[in-house]
Amino acid sequence: PKLIEKNQHYPFETGNCASCHKQSADKIELIMPADKLCRTCHGKIGNEPEKTHHHPPAESGECLSCHNPHATPREKLLNDEINPVCFSCHSDKQELLNKEVVHQPFKNDCSACHSPHSSALAGLLKKNAVDLCGTCHANLSLEFAKKIVHFPFKNGSCMSCHNPHASSTNGLLKKAQKELCLECHLDIKAKLGAKRPHSGTGGDCSDCHSPHSTESESLLN
Repeated sequence: PKLIEKNQHYPFETGNCASCHKQSADKIELIMPADKLCRTCHGKIGNEPEKTHHHPPAESGECLSCHNPHATPREKLLNDEINPVCFSCHSDKQELLNKEVVHQPFKNDCSACHSPHSSALAGLLKKNAVDLCGTCHANLSLEFAKKIVHFPFKNGSCMSCHNPHASSTNGLLKKAQKELCLECHLDIKAKLGAKRPHSGTGGDCSDCHSPHSTESESLLN
C-alpha cells in the first residue's frame, strides 16, 4: 500500500514507528493489542461514559475497520470515502440508494447526521431530530411559531412521518400520504368509509391541510 499520502498518522509522519510497533525475531508486531494501543493517544473515543450509545466498532476498539493506521488521501485517515466505509457493514442502508427519493445528506455523507463513534442519542444522531433536521431545513423554525402546530411535528417526531434516508414517496414519506395520515387519524378513516364521503377526499390530505403548521384551525391551508 502507498504510505506517502496527504493525510498521515502523526506517529508515522514523524518516524516514531516504535510508539506502535516492536521488532520480534522474524516480524514486526504491535506493542500491545490494537484496541488498547489506539486509546493510549485517543483516550476514550467510542467509549465515553457520558454518552449512552456507542458504535460497536469504536466501542470494541476495532479502529482499523474504518481507519488506516499509517496514511491515506482521505480526511480522518479513513480507509475509503465515508459512505463506502459505512456501507461495508450497513449494506441494508446501501440498498436504499436505489429508492426513487434519496435524502441528500444520506447520499453524500452519513456523518452529516450520525456520529461515527458515540452519541447521547439513539441512532448515534449528532443532535435531536428537530435541531438536526433544522440545520438544513431552516424554514422549519418558522413553522413552530404558527398558531396551530401538528402534534408529531411539534413533538419533534420528524421520523414519525419521514424516512431520513430514502423513500419511494415524495417528501421522503414512509408511506403514501393518505395511508400515512390515516394511521393516526382513525376518526377520519371511519368517515371516509361512509356511503357518501366528501368528494375532495379522493386526493392527498395536503391538498387541504398543512402537514406541519398553519394559522388556521384543523391545519387548513
